[in-house]
Parts: sequence; C-alpha cells; structure tokens
Amino acid sequence: DPPTRVFRERTNVGDASIYGFEAYGELDVLKVLADPKDMSLQYFVSLAMLNSEYTQSLEDAIEGNEVELVPNMNLKTGLTYRWKDFGTSFLYTHLGEQF
Repeated sequence: DPPTRVFRERTNVGDASIYGFEAYGELDVLKVLADPKDMSLQYFVSLAMLNSEYTQSLEDAIEGNEVELVPNMNLKTGLTYRWKDFGTSFLYTHLGEQF
C-alpha cells in the first residue's frame, strides 16, 4: 500500500471590514485623596469595541459573516499599587463574544 498523505491548505477567504474604537484612562486615587510622596494607587481601564464582517468572498456562505477571532469587546481594568521601589498590579480582562 502506498503511504497516505494528508495536506492542509489555508487560503484567504475574502475581504473584510473591521472598525471600532479604543479608549484608555487612568487615575491615581491616592494623589486625588492625599498626595502621598512614596506611594501611589492607580486605577486603569481600557476598552475596545470592534465590529468585523466579511464584505466580499468567492464563497457565498462567507459574505456577511463575522471575522473569526475578533472579539466584539475587550475590557481590561485593574489597580497598580506602588510603594518606593515595590509595585504590584491586579488585572481583570473580559473578552466579548467571538466567532
């Protein structure tokens, strides 16, 4: 018997449109309350909202579908505490639905 070979071919499925917005903000909470010299507590948040869609394809079933692995929302928020040369951060991430 001749050996069986498996081939995998990847191609571009079509043209896509991806648009959205991204925003980032941070606030040093301790500076607002007391302005200590050796420490800070920064709250930060980053939000990205995306919309993706295949706009043209040689395959009729692809056109109009969402682009895979593009989440509709990406939220990151957390706190960073610093005291002199020591610092630590806590981060929360939420990814919205993706295909």
